[in-house]
Amino acid sequence: MGTYDKGRTRRSYLKTAGAAGALGITGLAGCTAFGGGSGSDETITVAAAVPETGRLSSVGTEMLRGYELGVDVINENGGIDGQELELVVKDDESNPTTLRQVLQETLSNNDVDMIWGSFSSPLVMAGSALAESQGLPFLAVATCYEAPLTDEDKEWTYTPFPKTRDVTRATTGMLELIPESDRPETVGIWEENSGWGEEMAEAWETKLSEAGYDIAMRETYNTGSQDFSTLISQSESAGVEALVACPQPPDGITAMTQINNSGYTPEFIEFVRAADPQAWWSALGEGGNYVTMCPGWRPG
Repeated sequence: MGTYDKGRTRRSYLKTAGAAGALGITGLAGCTAFGGGSGSDETITVAAAVPETGRLSSVGTEMLRGYELGVDVINENGGIDGQELELVVKDDESNPTTLRQVLQETLSNNDVDMIWGSFSSPLVMAGSALAESQGLPFLAVATCYEAPLTDEDKEWTYTPFPKTRDVTRATTGMLELIPESDRPETVGIWEENSGWGEEMAEAWETKLSEAGYDIAMRETYNTGSQDFSTLISQSESAGVEALVACPQPPDGITAMTQINNSGYTPEFIEFVRAADPQAWWSALGEGGNYVTMCPGWRPG
């Protein structure tokens, strides 16, 4: 006869409820999922790692505030089945290897019931892989990269965040809000040299071409690039009126600074990710105005 594992029972519930929680975790507040409202004093422990330092720290600190706010809201509204959430957070230093190390340390020292993800595809997928290996529900809240979530067997990973298909659909929707007489027609794609960068570039090229836009250029750059002058010159020479890219925040800030100093500015710019954090405005001020992004949650 097998041994009764109370922790595994909770995890089994969270696996079942994970999709609902992913679509609106505050919706779990006050629910009676664990034992029909028995009022147990047991704590539900959530492990997380976010980039508090490193090149993604501008977003990581904001993620941490959001996670802490979410836990406060849930606990102030009765927790989950009367059980409070405890959040154990470590700094992943914007590094997937470090993320696995600090999460493994948390799992070794705590009875963890669920893992919440970091920011950007490499960090999120590293956390997902660890959660899958441990049979723990994993909430992937900050990745648009579709391929790893659809091509692999993900049993424990739930993701409420917009995906590549949603971002490209939103791009077309934003352009269609511009009066037709003023709407840009010529598009340039700056492709980050990464898995998600390629996926986004392919999807943008397909979606925008189908919508009747002229894809005048699609050029690749490396993460951490300090010189975007060649891409800016190529965009200007190609007559790019709408520029789309998904740079990490430091890269987007560098690129936008150089665009502002170049004397050439496309009529429409969408920098997914880069324009998300407060660091964008702190670095660019008014020079960061009128750059679109893609925030929000995918409809449930």
